[in-house]
Amino acid sequence: MADELGLKLTAQVDDWVKSLDRASKSADGLLKTVLELERAVKAAFVGIEAAARQGAGKAAGAFVSSAKVIDEATGRIETDAKNASKALGGIAVAADKTQRSVAESAGKIGKAAGDVGKGAAAAASSASSAVANVDASFSKVAGRLKDGIFSIQTALVGLGAVRFGQEALGAASEFEAALGQVKIVAGDSGKSIQELQGFLVDLSKTTPIGLVDLTKSLGDAIGKLPKGANQAALAIDALNAAQAAARASGSSAGQVLDGIIPILNTYGKTGITAAQITDKLFAAFDQGGATVPELSASLGQIVGISSQFGISIDELLGSISVLTRGGQTASEAITNLRQALISTARPPENVKKQLEALGVSAELFSTQSLKSNGLIGVLEQLQAKGGATALEKLYTDTQGFLGVSTLLGAGLGQVREDIDLIGKSAGKTDAAVATIAQNFDQLAGIAKNRLGAVLIDIGERIMPTVARVL
Repeated sequence: MADELGLKLTAQVDDWVKSLDRASKSADGLLKTVLELERAVKAAFVGIEAAARQGAGKAAGAFVSSAKVIDEATGRIETDAKNASKALGGIAVAADKTQRSVAESAGKIGKAAGDVGKGAAAAASSASSAVANVDASFSKVAGRLKDGIFSIQTALVGLGAVRFGQEALGAASEFEAALGQVKIVAGDSGKSIQELQGFLVDLSKTTPIGLVDLTKSLGDAIGKLPKGANQAALAIDALNAAQAAARASGSSAGQVLDGIIPILNTYGKTGITAAQITDKLFAAFDQGGATVPELSASLGQIVGISSQFGISIDELLGSISVLTRGGQTASEAITNLRQALISTARPPENVKKQLEALGVSAELFSTQSLKSNGLIGVLEQLQAKGGATALEKLYTDTQGFLGVSTLLGAGLGQVREDIDLIGKSAGKTDAAVATIAQNFDQLAGIAKNRLGAVLIDIGERIMPTVARVL
């Protein structure tokens, strides 16, 4: 009986060993496909870089053909990984079955002590030998699968030597981390995390700005906009506009959003859109002496007050343009203009008396007057009464005085022209992007992002399967 049980146990363990052999072959197939992917990705990057140097059309064609090769290899890896997973799943079932058989056989052999003798010893020896074979075989399979994982990592590391792939390593994990922050603020913002993820990946394929930076910027935008069902939609529009402006101004999407979001939060009721805001920022840049990121960095300091006093966004940016053209930095211009607004809306008693001495109603310097006339309208009325000669007595703070004196010095007619140009700025952002769209760094960045999206797709679709195999 012991001999019979020993032979049966040995046969079951042998089946387990055969299952391991099948898994080993599956692992070899997975490894081979991974190595093919490595070669395909490297060749794709090299091909696209060479084509991009010859023109946008060739770059696009090279990308399409290379992306197809990579996608096919990606699909094969997924299939091979699933086959390996299935094979090892069979091993687990066989192992569990063998373990139960060992326990049952040990019990039966114990009851038939008289028959154990040499047969039991032989069975034990045979089973021990078979289990040793299992250990050796499983180690071999595990090693091959780990080699497969290593080869995927090696393939990604290899991209670091190629121009377009320098930031591809770790893209999937970085994207997931950034997306996690979006999940925290998205909540009931009106869009699911899946919708936001799809938008981000699609957007990254059209811009040289990296996917992780776009994701972080979207999270910041959602977090800073008013809560509600339209929150995510506003953030998406803001990011779309910001990334375009960032491309053309040599800044980041986050920097441009620093200007867009405060304006949306304070002037949103006027119906202004993010795209209109960036158009106006580019107009202010064209007319003045401050860049789009410089303007964006400081606008948050004034838009709350300017909107409260009824100053239109066109008047605000037009006035800033004049001040920066006069030599003030964006920060200085905004600080000086802010103080000029405050001094005009809330004048001290001595200033009111100075106005009356000039034959001007004290009500000219008030919040209501600003809402009705705007700051430039107030200064026009003041100038008409000869009050421009008494500015130092009317604007007793240095910053407010610098603001209004520079505007008057430039000529209020000129200021009006600047304000009008801000209002006619539609299409400024698109025009700015068009001038740099064919630059090599722009084409290279877009190609890198599109292939980076493929690598992220590999990470999301393939690695979980391989992890289950191990």
